[in-house]
Amino acid sequence: MKQERILEALAALPVETVDNDAFFWVGHVLKKEGLPCSVWEQWARGDRRYRPGLCEAHWHRLDPEKCGLDGRYIVHLAQLAGRLPPNEAPRGAAEPEEERKLSLSERSAREDALYAEAAAEDLRRAALWQREQEECDYDGLPYTETLDRYRDAPPEPPEALIGGLLRKGHKMLLSGPSKAGKSFLLMELCVAIAEGLPWLGFPCQRGRVMYVNLEIDPTSAIRRFLAIYKALGVPPDHMGNIVIWNLRGHSLPMDQLTWPLIRRVNQFPCDAVVVDPVYKVLTGDENSAAEMARLGNQFDRVCAQTGSSVIFCHHHSKGAQAGKKAADRASGSGVFARDPDAQLDVIELDPDERQRALAKPGATGWRLEASLREFPPIPPRYFWYEYPLHRPDEEGLLKEAAPCGEGTGRRSTPQLRQQKLTEAFAACQRGGAAALNDLALHAQVNARTMRDWVAENGDAFWLDGRTVREKGRGAGRQADPGRP
Repeated sequence: MKQERILEALAALPVETVDNDAFFWVGHVLKKEGLPCSVWEQWARGDRRYRPGLCEAHWHRLDPEKCGLDGRYIVHLAQLAGRLPPNEAPRGAAEPEEERKLSLSERSAREDALYAEAAAEDLRRAALWQREQEECDYDGLPYTETLDRYRDAPPEPPEALIGGLLRKGHKMLLSGPSKAGKSFLLMELCVAIAEGLPWLGFPCQRGRVMYVNLEIDPTSAIRRFLAIYKALGVPPDHMGNIVIWNLRGHSLPMDQLTWPLIRRVNQFPCDAVVVDPVYKVLTGDENSAAEMARLGNQFDRVCAQTGSSVIFCHHHSKGAQAGKKAADRASGSGVFARDPDAQLDVIELDPDERQRALAKPGATGWRLEASLREFPPIPPRYFWYEYPLHRPDEEGLLKEAAPCGEGTGRRSTPQLRQQKLTEAFAACQRGGAAALNDLALHAQVNARTMRDWVAENGDAFWLDGRTVREKGRGAGRQADPGRP
């Protein structure tokens, strides 16, 4: 069959009318008829199941020699869909000269013979197709592949959406205590992605993001976004990159929400989907590993069908969290920590009087810890929550603060700081003087914090440039030239 006829039938065949099996048989036929993969790819773009690279990934596995079908299969599908009349002749086809010379009875007999031959051929090909289906046993799942295919050309990883944390098409969980400003933190992330700004110090690639609002009053949600833009002081040049889907009062379990969400993301192609909060779409008991695995599978389906990252937030379990690992603080099954590609946890800190005095009035201190699958581990990040923004602790004031509820045994109190300074000085001093950097290294704090400790204990120590001296000993004496 001529390629023009096949392309004509393919253009008339809506991709959404074929099932998964027929979709891949169309690919077999196109390859067998000598047409390129781009034809299959272009036809598939009209379907909600399409994702970039799908056809190309399967094309090299299609074996035309094992396919018992040809271009007439595509014509047949178009006819079944009602887009081509039965036995329609190709456009522009001219009746051969010998056909015109036949009498009516001869032509009728010839048509009957051709029809019988075609019917027999259709039955034969249908049997081959059925046998081919049974042999291939295609179940809609990805094909297996051997590693040597990538020996000389390793695949490139997806681009990073949030530098050092999350790639496109991957999942991220943000967990934290109730009323901790998690929604504001996620809204700030939406603005950062929309405008290409840093988020808590992490660079974000500019793109479109959908915020699925399940908890906040729609009016309040919009006002929060506007307040964040105003507090950031950035022009809203790309505000249109934020798509809001308000579902408060209309939420569904995730297994029922998945396909409506996929349709909307395909309508507004997004780089990220933020689900806030996840407990509103739970598909079962959050303490059941099996139920939470099903929830994770639904998020995987959204990622696979749209190419978007899925970011969702969850609350901490009840009770004190300071003694737990960051990955164990989220309420419910441990699947919450194991399933996402990136798991971020925030915990409130309890700054002392000195640290609070240096912060803005009403600000609360927080620490972010991360468990990452695709990137190297990162040190904890510290930030202040100054409504409506979360500002990184660039001064390093919070590094010595203990988590709320940890107790005073490990809190940074004036007595504890004095004890640490005295012990460090005793270990590092030489002739009644010690280098500031040596003291900081011994006490495992930064130089700025050690400088604050010396100033706080001015009755016993004093600072001479970068050298700490003990009062009453060696006043006016030069620091040891052999030390920095």
